[in-house]
Amino acid sequence: MKLFLAVLCSSFLFSNAWASEVEATNFVSLSAEQANTAVFYIKMPTGSVATVSLAGNDKFVSSSGAAGVGIEFEDKIAFIRINDISKVSVGLATECGLGLSIVIEQVDSEVDMKEIQPKVHISAPDVCQK
Repeated sequence: MKLFLAVLCSSFLFSNAWASEVEATNFVSLSAEQANTAVFYIKMPTGSVATVSLAGNDKFVSSSGAAGVGIEFEDKIAFIRINDISKVSVGLATECGLGLSIVIEQVDSEVDMKEIQPKVHISAPDVCQK
């Protein structure tokens, strides 16, 4: 029992030490209507991956981007990788008819974390309105 408590206490202390080093960054949160009617901008560190996620009953079906842009889908998530381009425009389409226009800017890792928004979350409707 003493060994169990010692392990439990040490894991609690270790997890608190680790958690204090984690810094959350900003993200963009949009309704389906906002995402469909506006171009939105995100910043991400050079060499990283931006993610766009959907809530509700929708999923990504197609994309368009310049050469050097890699986009992969996993149902409700789009992963966007950019190679050797500082600023690029990306288009994403969903099964329910949303057309998303995103301008992504890659920034140096030296930039203030408050300026980085590598994640976009879109609240899609529960029922498709095709």
